[in-house]
Amino acid sequence: MLALENALSQELIPGKREISRGQLVGDIHDMTVSEQALTLAHTRSVVEPLMEGSMFTAGFRHAVRDFFYQGT
Repeated sequence: MLALENALSQELIPGKREISRGQLVGDIHDMTVSEQALTLAHTRSVVEPLMEGSMFTAGFRHAVRDFFYQGT
């Protein structure tokens, strides 16, 4: 019984904790990437109509477009 108790407390339970931690880190990463993509899409949907107007110079529009589309 003592051997089983030692195995559980020193090996199996910490191992399961590390697996759970790894899965949680992966899930958080996936959610963060998704949130960043949604934020960028929303920002683009707000900025693009502004860029179509004549209120900004062509150079400024080009700089903003380059900034938002550099990763795509």
